[in-house]
Amino acid sequence: MKVRCDIVLKAKIINIIAAACMCICGVLTFFVAPVDELAGKLLIGVMCLFVCGAKLLGYFSNDMYRLAFQFDLAFGIFTGILGILILLAPERLNQLISYSLALYILLDSVLKIQTAVDAKRFGIRAWPAVLSLAILMGLFALVIILTTGMESGNTMTLLSIALIAFGAEHVWFTAYTVRVRTRKKGFEDYTNDEEP
Repeated sequence: MKVRCDIVLKAKIINIIAAACMCICGVLTFFVAPVDELAGKLLIGVMCLFVCGAKLLGYFSNDMYRLAFQFDLAFGIFTGILGILILLAPERLNQLISYSLALYILLDSVLKIQTAVDAKRFGIRAWPAVLSLAILMGLFALVIILTTGMESGNTMTLLSIALIAFGAEHVWFTAYTVRVRTRKKGFEDYTNDEEP
């Protein structure tokens, strides 16, 4: 039990760090891409590989409610493949990078609608916030998809802003929804302040 709890806690922390790195990558790309677009793409590629590792760890950590990590096996594999492709051929993947990341955010948003429904069933009070943020991020992803193919600088700017917003949303989502079992005086408690 203690080993499993440690793995879930580590997965939670690493996923929060990965989401924060997504925000940082968005900020760096926002300033770097207009000057050196190749460097911006390489930043995104490295970020994808880090997020891949964090998501795979989260999926196999077996958290209590299985809300935050329930789709992370597929997302982790997809992000890893995308990161490798970006690093191997960044100059040949101009529109693919924007489309792929926007579709990733869109799919994540759609699946978070299901997560919000599950969270409501578990009695998690923040399910309306999960639902609202999912809808907002989905709309943002649609804007990126519809504008991809226009001026490259504008697309990268939108993508940078999306990464910042998406990363911030994931920091909150992971911190709030991942529950870790601990043992204390023979009883199981939760590390989160809010009871399920």
